[in-house]
Amino acid sequence: MVFAHLKILYFEKHGKPLSIYLDRLRTYKQNLKSVFDNPNCLTQFQRAMETDMGIKIIHAFSPQAKGRTERLLNTLQDRLVKELRLAGISTIEEANKFCEQVFIPKFNAKFSVIPAKKGNLHKPLTKFEKDNLDKILSVRKTRVVNNDFTVRDESKWYQLAEKQPCLVLRKDRLVE
Repeated sequence: MVFAHLKILYFEKHGKPLSIYLDRLRTYKQNLKSVFDNPNCLTQFQRAMETDMGIKIIHAFSPQAKGRTERLLNTLQDRLVKELRLAGISTIEEANKFCEQVFIPKFNAKFSVIPAKKGNLHKPLTKFEKDNLDKILSVRKTRVVNNDFTVRDESKWYQLAEKQPCLVLRKDRLVE
């Protein structure tokens, strides 16, 4: 998952932010009225950030915030593609190196704004978070063990082996 890969690079380099300001895209927040304020109905992103890492998510409710996000993404998509082409880059490895060493520093130098308050608002990752970052940022699905010791994942059925490293009972919930 590209998103998780980027977050791993960010978290390992900077630590974890105290909060993240986001739009209300479905990736970040359940938007259905029936589950909007239900703390048990979290997106995978909310679960990873808020529950597992303790990062506060602030959802933008103004149309201006949505516009800023859209303009930024359009600028990045348009400008980055042109910069990669001008630099003669054709592989993902070269593109990643170019982004880290050239594009992001150049982009930040041009568009970054000096913060109103000085100071680093990142906390270092705990040992547990460092050791389990890939698991924290992974998609988790809960499955129920059926009476015949099968588990269904979307349209596929899996038969559990007779011998397991731990005891598995009927109706147990498995999290992958």
